[in-house]
Amino acid sequence: MRAWSVLAATLLLSSCASAPPIPPELQYTPPVGDASLLATIGGNIVDSKVPLFDNENSYTYAIDGKRVMSRKKDWGLPIPVLPGDRTITAGFEQGVYMAYAKVDATLVAGHAYQVHSSCNTRGLGAKFSHCDFWIVDSATGKAISEIARGAIGGRPPVVLLLPR
Repeated sequence: MRAWSVLAATLLLSSCASAPPIPPELQYTPPVGDASLLATIGGNIVDSKVPLFDNENSYTYAIDGKRVMSRKKDWGLPIPVLPGDRTITAGFEQGVYMAYAKVDATLVAGHAYQVHSSCNTRGLGAKFSHCDFWIVDSATGKAISEIARGAIGGRPPVVLLLPR
């Protein structure tokens, strides 16, 4: 009986092992330099008005196929980005609901941007199916990208790393 208990505990604990780390070459490294020569992009965190409910978190999951390694508490902070044509993988999380989509945008030096989303995750008994994502210029509040749709419960899109 003791052997079965040890075996069961070993299997249980081995299944809880953390995911392998993301290789450094696949992690986003923010550019450094004069802030006026860079753009920034941050998330959009909407506080839940209901106690015990998670915030609606829209954030930058990846930039040009490189995974942004920020922690959840930092999702709203601006991330330096080189200006130009960029592919932003936007993410959404609220409790157990997640969605991802690639959004193409042209970022301008000296401008600040935010990932925004509209998700059908409200109301008891609602069917949660998708989120729409877009990028907004923080100064003007105007969208600078088209809308990209991601399925709730979807996985981050597979990204091919192609030279820019």
